[in-house]
Amino acid sequence: MTVKIEKIIVKDFLGIESAEIELSKPIILYGPNGGGKSSIINAILKFLKGEQIISDSEKRGDDAKLELYYNNNVIEIPSTQYHKGILKDVKYCHITAFNVECNIQLFQLLNNWYFNADTIVTDPKLGEIFRKILRDYVSDPEQKIEFEDFYYDSVRINEKWIPFKNLSYGQKRFLALNLIMELLKSNLIDVGLIEDFDASLHVDFIVNFIENFPKDKSILIETHSAIALVKAFKQGFNVYYVAGGKVMKISDLKRDAPLLSRELEVVNKI
Repeated sequence: MTVKIEKIIVKDFLGIESAEIELSKPIILYGPNGGGKSSIINAILKFLKGEQIISDSEKRGDDAKLELYYNNNVIEIPSTQYHKGILKDVKYCHITAFNVECNIQLFQLLNNWYFNADTIVTDPKLGEIFRKILRDYVSDPEQKIEFEDFYYDSVRINEKWIPFKNLSYGQKRFLALNLIMELLKSNLIDVGLIEDFDASLHVDFIVNFIENFPKDKSILIETHSAIALVKAFKQGFNVYYVAGGKVMKISDLKRDAPLLSRELEVVNKI
């Protein structure tokens, strides 16, 4: 059975007082530091990882509860109705500023995007995904810095082979994000969760990523970038403002995203 995740309701969990997030299409979470964006991602991960309880350290209040809606059904944490295996076939990848965690066989060696010195990519499907990403990517056209190929544990840049472990933070970050997009497009994973989306990314990539992301895939992006928010809103993503433990769906950028207004004020003063 194909599981289609539709919605999550979060109550008194970590940084969230209450939230209802529609997951039927790509999502942007935008707001200040500590507002609760990562708490929503952590709530989804509890279901995907089969965790059946909310620990005392995760509870914001005595009525803490999580509900996940899928295929017109609902499961709850905590609940005696919850069976651990319901979502076992849902494949996902979770990116933070430093790591990539996926529950698919392709990632039995690639457990983070730093790529340990002894990491070797032997799976031909994963290798081809990397090659597809690299063929289409030019990191800096003005300086003619290009990713050209991938093999085993290295990439070729400007005709020189460089081990993954020696790539810059920005290069690794780019590869990790594009990898998630390709895995979703290829139906190798069902859900993508991205924290710190705009970390170390140039504006051109932020715009290109959102413009080219398929509208029928389940991805949740946490960002502090006003550019990401505005572009996603115009592309028809579900966009939410998250602050002070509260979550509001944005229907008007100027009215519903006060942090965006402050960012624009600063830019206009330059």
